[in-house]
Amino acid sequence: MSSIHHAKVVISGASSGIGRSIALALSKYDTELFLLGRNKDKLLETVKLCSVNKGVKVYYYLGDLGVESTARMIIEEIKKVFITPDIIINNAGGGSFKNIRDCTISSAEEAMRVPYFAYFYLTQGFINDLLKNGHGHIVNINTPAAYFPFPNTLTYSATRAAIRSFTRCLRLDLKGTPIKITEIVPGLTETDYFDNNGMSWNSQIPKLNRFLFKVLSPDVVAEKTVLGILKNKKTVTPQKMMRLLLVLSQYFPNLFDKLMSY
Repeated sequence: MSSIHHAKVVISGASSGIGRSIALALSKYDTELFLLGRNKDKLLETVKLCSVNKGVKVYYYLGDLGVESTARMIIEEIKKVFITPDIIINNAGGGSFKNIRDCTISSAEEAMRVPYFAYFYLTQGFINDLLKNGHGHIVNINTPAAYFPFPNTLTYSATRAAIRSFTRCLRLDLKGTPIKITEIVPGLTETDYFDNNGMSWNSQIPKLNRFLFKVLSPDVVAEKTVLGILKNKKTVTPQKMMRLLLVLSQYFPNLFDKLMSY
């Protein structure tokens, strides 16, 4: 079992939701946290909440990781403080639900910028340092839409599928090295994502999903994420039924297309 005590951890998308809950969970392990986000007030609130725990050191940087120049600058700032992190948690999220009829090129580019390029920049910026140090753990937060997309989520589902492929490619590229890779696939979680994008989750999420699964709290996802890191899990899916569906969806894609359209 891996140890996260005194680990140096970088968390993107730490302003609220899952990112904030993961930061709070890890702050109890005397870690050094470097928290990244785009909303200053919310990010500072996360910093304040984490700083309550004795033994934790909290740093933060405000910026858009989807912009290469900003990402490079943030990475250099982290290296000045951390030298090299032990754990990188890619959680920066974004993108709204759109279909091909109302999706524009700019909205598609924006959706790919955050989260996909944000994940790529942060990981690529540290990968040689992790290899040089001889250890490291990369955690990618994803969604079931990466496995079985549903209607009117063209840009959202496509970018999450890109993250899934990115995660699998990392495993292949880093095979035989000491770098660990974990994908977190929690399903619908109670965050401000839909409010921030002017949507109602109840009208956007397929009925099958609402029937089979409860809405998770960010704290539950954070707890499972920490456990996944400790146990070096390849994939963490908090709900057992979701785990089964992720597997079945790869064998019966046509069936799942029909189910997701219901």
